[in-house]
Amino acid sequence: MAPPWSRLISLPASATRSHAGPSSRSLLAGSAPAIHAALTATTTIPIVMITGDDPVRSGFVASLGRPGGNITGVTIMARDLAVKRLKFLKMAVPGASRIAVLGNFASQTSAEQLGEVKTAAGSLRVQLLVVEARGASQLDGAFTAIAKERPEALLVFTDPVFYRYRQRIGDFARERHLPMISDWKETAEAGRS
Repeated sequence: MAPPWSRLISLPASATRSHAGPSSRSLLAGSAPAIHAALTATTTIPIVMITGDDPVRSGFVASLGRPGGNITGVTIMARDLAVKRLKFLKMAVPGASRIAVLGNFASQTSAEQLGEVKTAAGSLRVQLLVVEARGASQLDGAFTAIAKERPEALLVFTDPVFYRYRQRIGDFARERHLPMISDWKETAEAGRS
């Protein structure tokens, strides 16, 4: 079962305002667009964010220790984990010299992850095939580009869209016998079923 915040992928400000009525006790925002919309909609209702972005760099909070305003929450600071995932993937598939990277580079998280992974790729003797999908409608095109290049493995960056469509991503990797690593265990589970 998907966590409730996985539905909050791109909540527009108007939808947030409609949920931020007088009877609202708090708002839950599970993506950068949803957090921004919630902050735009209210300064009084508590907002609980769940994000892979750096909330300080994104301008959501003043600091991690003292966020300020009406917002609190959790971040996984996904940027720092992307290189570790690339290293794990290389250990699992030691002969891999070409690894596809699926990201949404309009997102701060994916853009930062890409910079870190590009730096690490050289020392791992890995060529990266960088493919972007900003939404569900671009996944098929991304899959086609990846299949055409025939990489030996797939690294999926942190993004709420990729979590939501994890079954499609997992099916793609499984059908092509493509070892894959992602940030969510549910994506790996989708790839094995």
